Amino acid sequence: MHFVYYSCIFFFLSSFLHRSPMSSSCNHSHPTHSSLHHIACQQHSQLTHTPSATFLLIDHPRAFRFHSPSLLAFLLLSVDIELNPGPTALTVCTLNIRSILRPLHSAALSDLIDSHNPDLFCLTETWIKPTTSSAELLNCTPPNYSFTSIPRKHSGNNSTTGSGTGFLIREPFTELPTRLPEISAFESSSITLQLSRSKISVFNIYRPPSSSPFSKPNSVFLDDFNSFLSFAATTPHEFMITGDFNMHLHNPTDHLTSQFLSLHSSFNLTQHVNFPTHNKSHILDLVITSSDCSLAPSLSSFHCSPSDHFPVFTRLSINATRLPAPTLHSFRRLQSIDIGSFLTDLKSSPLITHPPKSLGSLLIAYNTTLSSLLNKHAPIITKLTRRQSPSNPWFIPALRAYNLLSAMPKTSGNTPTLLSTGPLSSLCKISTTT
Repeated sequence: MHFVYYSCIFFFLSSFLHRSPMSSSCNHSHPTHSSLHHIACQQHSQLTHTPSATFLLIDHPRAFRFHSPSLLAFLLLSVDIELNPGPTALTVCTLNIRSILRPLHSAALSDLIDSHNPDLFCLTETWIKPTTSSAELLNCTPPNYSFTSIPRKHSGNNSTTGSGTGFLIREPFTELPTRLPEISAFESSSITLQLSRSKISVFNIYRPPSSSPFSKPNSVFLDDFNSFLSFAATTPHEFMITGDFNMHLHNPTDHLTSQFLSLHSSFNLTQHVNFPTHNKSHILDLVITSSDCSLAPSLSSFHCSPSDHFPVFTRLSINATRLPAPTLHSFRRLQSIDIGSFLTDLKSSPLITHPPKSLGSLLIAYNTTLSSLLNKHAPIITKLTRRQSPSNPWFIPALRAYNLLSAMPKTSGNTPTLLSTGPLSSLCKISTTT
């Protein structure tokens, strides 16, 4: 049956294409100019030589289209041709640029694009202020990229130099809504991209150095970063944390470094940078992912940089999100039972008309009668279920509610009451004891 169907389509396409007249590539309706046109074509072909295989598709598109109907129909009827699955890798560049507004620094970004072709830049220390004009942002944005700037919210002097994060995203792209908890010890921004077959969230962090007026004590940073990881770790798809942490990870004996890495272990995270990212041989810029993710990050560095930080390039493998295997589940449509008909059948059953005398026989008759009546009025239905999204059985409603409340501003007076009552109270006790 399928053979007949495809054969009919094949012959229909063949006859239809043969009816279309082929127009000549050189129009001879003007004979006075034909010789000039011929000489010009010869000279042009000598100047722009192209391999003959290319002319099969480019120089004679109409001849290919109309003189090969069988080939075209064969391609159309091929059942193993699939849609383009889209890119299978995403290249992310992490860079402390120390002012993207400087012409030399924005020009250096174009050089990095030519040499490494990244899909996403995660920039720190953009030095962009809320008062920066749109024209200035446009001048520092490379072609075919969109710039998302997140200036630091200065509480005091707006002329303070430094800080600010941003994303440069290669066009076209699809950005999804995202949110972040309120953090005071470091700057954080995020972007969620809808890829062809999956999603990914990238968190960009800038922690000011100890010399900055925005610097916070290490204990405050660790508390805030712990809260941040509690939020980021519940991302329902792949994610990556990157940025300038201004922390000397090349010295694992440092007390702050050891506590920082301990947080990674607690949240099942892995820090991948193991080479200097600063011109003084320090590891300051980090790339962090979940330890059991499928991104398979591959890192490299480039020692030509517009600032004292080296750009870190992370190549991520983008695979389709694996869904759970289809499962069979059975159910009865109890709400569709006709109560009147069910009672009529029950009254006429031997269980009512001739009930057994012994207790054992009565139990057997009871089970048999009700089972047969259920099978008659609400038979068992078995269906194959396919999930449309990955399952996160550990992300229980209490965790979801705690995640939402932790992202609320801490100035809300109702937050302690909500966290101290209901199903979240035990969760809060655990978090405070740890």
